[in-house]
Amino acid sequence: MAMREIFMSQMMSVQILSHPTWDLILIFALLAIGFFYGVSRGRRRATSTLLTTYVTFAVFSVMPLQRIADLVGTQMIVIKLGVFIILFLTLLVLLAPRRMRVFRAYAWWQVLVLSILETGLLIHILFSFLAPETVRLLAPLTRTLFANPALHVWWFTIPLMIFIVVRRIGPAE
Repeated sequence: MAMREIFMSQMMSVQILSHPTWDLILIFALLAIGFFYGVSRGRRRATSTLLTTYVTFAVFSVMPLQRIADLVGTQMIVIKLGVFIILFLTLLVLLAPRRMRVFRAYAWWQVLVLSILETGLLIHILFSFLAPETVRLLAPLTRTLFANPALHVWWFTIPLMIFIVVRRIGPAE
């Protein structure tokens, strides 16, 4: 029985890789954008964006979303996504460092890890707004990694822990 499960798991992996679903393509695109954004802006901007995500989520959690939905007259999912994205972009602009300090060479892996975790956290937050019936339509890998409520604590904890470690390590010499 175990051999059959291993075989089915391998077949599913091959099928996902040979015919990726749109959600996997979207996640790959978002991770690539996050990586290139991080590489182009550096570690300082990547850490600033990560902290902005935490602040955005904190402010978003106390927003009167139902009242906004009643005023606008649209579906709650649209309100949640719209308010979060607008709030995130606004805070990103307002909280961004105004001037960059003297350029320091940070290790590429630090920027890579922070960018990927930042993008993963954003994807997890946005997928948490989806209705359960919509989440069931996602690919198994996407559903497990990004839309799994059991991983909510980990998606909020791991990027913060890595941020602290990277900050302690400092710039590459």
